[in-house]
Amino acid sequence: MFKALFFVFAVLAVPASAEAQTYRADAVQFSMLPSSRSVGIGETATVFGTALSTVPQSDCELVLGEGAPGATLSWRLLDENNQITNDNQNAHFPLTGASSANPGGVPQNLLVAITSPAALNNADVDIFTRCANTAPNPAFDYYRNPLFPGVNTLLLNVSAVPVPDILVIGQSLTADGYVRIPAAGARRPAAIAAVNIGAAGSVTVSANTGNFSLPVSINLCETDSNGICTSARAETLEVNFGTNQVRTFNVFVQSDGEHGVADLPGLARVYFEFGIPAPASDIANAVSLDTDSAAQLSTRYGATSFAVIAAAPVTSGDAIAGVYRGLIFGGNGGPFGSFPATIVVFQGGTFAITERGTAGWAATAQGAILPLNQNTGGRALSQSAMAYAEGVSATRTASNAVNRQGGNIFPLAGINAQVTNLFNSPYTFTYQAVYDPVAEQTLSGNLTAESSAIVGQTFDIFYNGNDIGDLDTGTEVNGGGVGSATVTWPGQSSECTVSMTNLRLNEDRTTWQFVSTANVDCGVPSFDFFGFVDDTQGSRRIELAAYIRGDNAGSLDTFPIVLVAK
Repeated sequence: MFKALFFVFAVLAVPASAEAQTYRADAVQFSMLPSSRSVGIGETATVFGTALSTVPQSDCELVLGEGAPGATLSWRLLDENNQITNDNQNAHFPLTGASSANPGGVPQNLLVAITSPAALNNADVDIFTRCANTAPNPAFDYYRNPLFPGVNTLLLNVSAVPVPDILVIGQSLTADGYVRIPAAGARRPAAIAAVNIGAAGSVTVSANTGNFSLPVSINLCETDSNGICTSARAETLEVNFGTNQVRTFNVFVQSDGEHGVADLPGLARVYFEFGIPAPASDIANAVSLDTDSAAQLSTRYGATSFAVIAAAPVTSGDAIAGVYRGLIFGGNGGPFGSFPATIVVFQGGTFAITERGTAGWAATAQGAILPLNQNTGGRALSQSAMAYAEGVSATRTASNAVNRQGGNIFPLAGINAQVTNLFNSPYTFTYQAVYDPVAEQTLSGNLTAESSAIVGQTFDIFYNGNDIGDLDTGTEVNGGGVGSATVTWPGQSSECTVSMTNLRLNEDRTTWQFVSTANVDCGVPSFDFFGFVDDTQGSRRIELAAYIRGDNAGSLDTFPIVLVAK
């Protein structure tokens, strides 16, 4: 069906957009099905899109963002029966706002096409709806939908040789896109159907939680026409998928019985994928902890996903300390983005929120927030941390920075909250994150007698995936670890040796503080580092967010690093 629709798109197309505007991202929504396509170089991939808005809009369009350099985007409007209208290709369109009958707004369906002149592998392509703000003296330029990678983005493969192109749909028991686990330790299934409209091939079928670890186990099996398993349940299956062949599967999701999964459908999901596994060497050499690398496929020919909700065991309302992973994105105006974040909650509710994406934010000397790689004044943050210690940065004060309303922090499950007045910015940023049980591991080895510090261990220091120095945690002094690092900190031009201490912040969590002292001979300021330890992936790894002490012109205020044990 999709290949038969190619003829409706003429030569006219919209190139990828360079964005320098301000956005509001809490009114417009956009989604696409299927969520993945695999085509040849120069061939057109088509999907169906749906846009809607809670605010009436008069001038909306689709925009091609990141993920497919050089590609072109086209669309046609569809009526309520999904038939192409008489409107021109790439016609702008209105969106009716919310009403009692349609609280999310009235959907506008579209047929969306993208063509790439170059090969792409596992490209996560941003296609979003943008609506001009036509209000007099607008406070922002456009409305647009937030981006949740892997949820409302398009997974696109473009190949020089024929490959499978697998269209996947799924159905949960509640028929609402959720796998709902009603009790701690319970298990619930979902059903999958897939058809291969591309070349025949041998593929791996995998079910995983994508970029965020969830406290669930997942198994799958292939089924017959009655939904009965014809293969043993396993984490992955190998199948030979013929052209135009239809295959069906069941996926089983079980709670670990110790944690919950909050209602955060943009993050907490189970992905069902067809593709080629990543080489073991790629998994072993991965430095970032932001993805569940072992579950990922190096090439994916088809995918679908379900949101997951799991009941949590009864816990104290104060039991929120730990590591949460999610997204930070712009809300009420201001620069727009959707970036992976690590949120570490320390004892007493202190937050460290670290943006981990490649675009990042920066704070100028005047306090405004702008995308990186623009004129950010003398105090660029680079991969910046978004908030720290209840809103107080070592060099910036964000009054009322963390707005925790009742019920938006779910102990050992998730966080859904806002950051306001961040670095004196007039904009509001929202963040969502799911609990990562890495914070509950038991550390062993290279610890002081009281297990309050790491001693006698050496680490490589990584920044943005690059090795920037070495750390020796040294010996125990007054219960802490006192060592030294030889490192070129971000923002510095030469290597420097600094004293570096470390101390555990929580008895029942692996949250940690490191401190590097200034070296006036090198012109290096002092930094505080806050983060957590991970002993679950072989070599010990420590993720930290750096915060400068004092006011050192020309130095980065904050940046993330990863320590990897040698």
